[in-house]
Amino acid sequence: MLVGGPYFAQRRVTYLLCVTAGFLLPALVWYVAARFGWLQWPSGSGPVGYGCGVVAGLIVLFEMALWVRKKLRRKHWLGSTRTWMALHIWLGLVSLPLAICHSGFAFGGPLSMAVLLLFLAVIASGVWGLIMQQVIPRKLIDEIPGETIVTETEHLMKGYLAEAEALILSVRRQEVAIEHGAVTSSVVVRSTTKGYRVEQLDNLFKQRISPYLLTGKRGGGPLAHRARSVQMFAELRREAEPEFAEVVSKLEAICEKRRSLDDQARLYFWLHNWLCIHLPLSFALVILLVAHVVVALKYW
Repeated sequence: MLVGGPYFAQRRVTYLLCVTAGFLLPALVWYVAARFGWLQWPSGSGPVGYGCGVVAGLIVLFEMALWVRKKLRRKHWLGSTRTWMALHIWLGLVSLPLAICHSGFAFGGPLSMAVLLLFLAVIASGVWGLIMQQVIPRKLIDEIPGETIVTETEHLMKGYLAEAEALILSVRRQEVAIEHGAVTSSVVVRSTTKGYRVEQLDNLFKQRISPYLLTGKRGGGPLAHRARSVQMFAELRREAEPEFAEVVSKLEAICEKRRSLDDQARLYFWLHNWLCIHLPLSFALVILLVAHVVVALKYW
C-alpha cells in the first residue's frame, strides 16, 4: 500500500483525505496568524515565499520524472516503480501548502492565477485517482468473481452466445420430437399444457438475449438492469417444469455473466480514466510553470 500501512487497510480513503488536510494545516495556521496580524503575509518575492516556490517547482519537475521512470522500468538501478510512486504521492501532497504559501494566499495576476488554479486541479485529480486506486480494486474482488481482460469481453461473449444458442436449439429439438411422436412425455408438453409456449423463449432469445449478449448495456433493454432481468426470468420459470426451468436458469446465468463483465468495464473506466485528466493537466502545468518562472525572473 502506498499510503498508510496495514492498519489503515479498511480506512484508506478516510486516511488519505486526513493526510491531505494535515499537509494543508501549516498553510492554514499561517493564514490565520497573518489574518490576526501575528505574522506577515507571505509573498512570492519574500525569502520564505520564494523558497516555498522554488521547492514546490522542483517537486513538480520531479513528479514529471515518474513518466520517464516508467519508460525506463527495466533500469533497476533507478529504484523500484513502487518507491517512485510513493514519492510521487507524498511529495505531491507536500507541494500543496508550499505552493499556497508561495502565492501569498492570493491568485495574483492572470499568469499566476492560471498556474495556481492548474496546480490545484492537478492535485485534486491526483487525489481523486488515488482514491479510485484504493476503492475500485476491492470492488472488483468482491463484485466481479469472473474478472477477465476487458478487451477480450466481446470475444468471450460470442462463446457464451453460442452456448445460449445450443440451449435454445435443444428446446426446439424436443418440441420437434414431440410433434413427430418420438417423445410421449416431455417437459415441453407439460409446460405447454400450462400455457407456456416454446415460442416465447425463442422470441425472447432473438429479441432480448442475443442482442444483449453482443452489445451489453450499450443496447439498453431490461436485461441490462439486474432487478428487471431477475423479474423477467422468474416469470419465465413460474409455470415451467423443472427441466425447462433449468434451461431458463442457464440462460439467466449467461446474461448475468454479460452484466458482470459490463460492471467490470465500468469499474475499469473509473480506475484508469482519471489519468486522461491528470496527465494533460500535469503537462500543461509544467509549461505554464516555466512561463511563470521566466516572467517572474524578468520583471522581479
